[in-house]
Amino acid sequence: MRTRRLRGGGKLKSLPYEGLPETLLAMKQNGKRLYVVTNKPHELANVIVKAHFGNLFDRIEGHREGNPVKPDPMLLNAILKEDGLDRGKALYVGDSITDINTAKNILDKEESYKSKKEPT
Repeated sequence: MRTRRLRGGGKLKSLPYEGLPETLLAMKQNGKRLYVVTNKPHELANVIVKAHFGNLFDRIEGHREGNPVKPDPMLLNAILKEDGLDRGKALYVGDSITDINTAKNILDKEESYKSKKEPT
């Protein structure tokens, strides 16, 4: 998801990247479990994700007061443990330097893609 400020109204609007809905649907149809972990407030995250993807995700977790935000791996570690997921088989995908740093903090092995828009 990308968030941008719209001209005129000054409101923020989150939109999925091109091709993302189809990719996620294919993953789900192939038996993959899908999760969202975001630094957006928890309630807002649920509204945004469900508006774009319905019930495609198994779990949506946004920031809750008192918990650390990404790149701290606390929430991701909790999800892995609570849902009985193997860290070595998890694929972490993100769209920011914060996500790259989160992956470095949680995964034993990180293979990350930096877009041309990301700072080095």
